Amino acid sequence: MYFKLLGTLRVQRDGERVDLGGLRQQRLLVMLLLNAGQVVSADRLLEAMWDGEPPVTARRQLHNAVAALRRSFGAAKHIVVKDGPGYRVTVDAQDVDAHRFTGMVASASAAAAVGRTAAAAEHLEAGRGAWGGRARPPPTWW
Repeated sequence: MYFKLLGTLRVQRDGERVDLGGLRQQRLLVMLLLNAGQVVSADRLLEAMWDGEPPVTARRQLHNAVAALRRSFGAAKHIVVKDGPGYRVTVDAQDVDAHRFTGMVASASAAAAVGRTAAAAEHLEAGRGAWGGRARPPPTWW
């Protein structure tokens, strides 16, 4: 699976777009992917899923949103894992465009620091290619 966070949120499995469902599932997925491999607490996920005060049924809705994400991932449903006080996704950073972009910028900085300006420019160009649309500020819930 490949996850695009830069530009318009999109998930692809075997070259096909995955329907992520509603806004809450999308916000849940973004928070998990931004913290790939790390546990994101249920409280932090609830904060991201609702603007303002979550309803009294929020924890149940969180579990439902996780279940919906897992269904949408089909055979890859195992990437969303319950872990202690929250959830995490088990994906390779190279499968998330935002992490690939960050890696390219770090590589460009390292190359520039040792005077390899051509290599730095190549890394920056590769990073620019990760964007799937116009750059815009992140939503306030990030």
